[in-house]
Amino acid sequence: MRTAYFQLVASQAAVEAVAESVKTLQEAQQVTARYRVQKTVLQIDVLDVDARLAKAQYELSTAEDGLITQREQLNQLLGRDVTTPFRVDPMIEDDPTDLTLEAARFQASQNRPEIREAKLKEKQADYDRRLAKAEYIPDLSLSVQYLGTNNVQVLPSNVAVAGFLLTWEPFDWGRRHNAVAEKTTIVRQARNGIEETESQIAVEVGMKYRKWKDATLQLKAARLGHEAALEQVRVTANQYKQQAALLKDLLQAQAQSSETNFQYQQALSSYWSSFADVRKAIGEE
Repeated sequence: MRTAYFQLVASQAAVEAVAESVKTLQEAQQVTARYRVQKTVLQIDVLDVDARLAKAQYELSTAEDGLITQREQLNQLLGRDVTTPFRVDPMIEDDPTDLTLEAARFQASQNRPEIREAKLKEKQADYDRRLAKAEYIPDLSLSVQYLGTNNVQVLPSNVAVAGFLLTWEPFDWGRRHNAVAEKTTIVRQARNGIEETESQIAVEVGMKYRKWKDATLQLKAARLGHEAALEQVRVTANQYKQQAALLKDLLQAQAQSSETNFQYQQALSSYWSSFADVRKAIGEE
């Protein structure tokens, strides 16, 4: 469910970015149409803007349909009506410095069921070994009996008997020794199993953590690049309205913005996916 939620966050951000591109192209279409009336641009320029706007609207429709499908899937996971409308709030990306690798590995050692299962096996094996060693201890029991003989005149009317029973098998031809040795081997194997499981999980957490850290840096770079491209579109659009920039400059800036937006969405999706993998690796899901 965590992964589905993070994917929904990324898809919602993608829809908002594409919607902003559509808005920019719609404004460019209006300005270009006015310039066409004034005969300051060619018909090919009008058609170019129209084509780019149609493509952006198609991409927006596709992104919105995908977002609706993801909402329905999350509603299904939550056990409610799939048509229930909702919107997720934008999430601030966690900084890897807030969760160190050592802390992540410690949490995994406390949360992962594989480690708990291995430790339970070791405890059970140690208990079986102690039971096997207990067979060396003699079995000593105390017996107390009380008899009443009121109807027999020649015997005492009350008789109490107490005694100890010692059971011990001094010679077992190595049976107990072999049993203890076998159980000791099982305990050793169980402890080795704990170390192996902990090592495997530590490697897994390290791999997921480093991937998340790399995704964080990639997302930061992609966000800055996209913000710069958006600012360039804004500046060029204003210049185009004032006839201080050509249409090709605006369209070029818009194309660059679309490219950086795609890179940003890919980086955002990769970030949330790797973040979910880290949380799963430390046993939170």
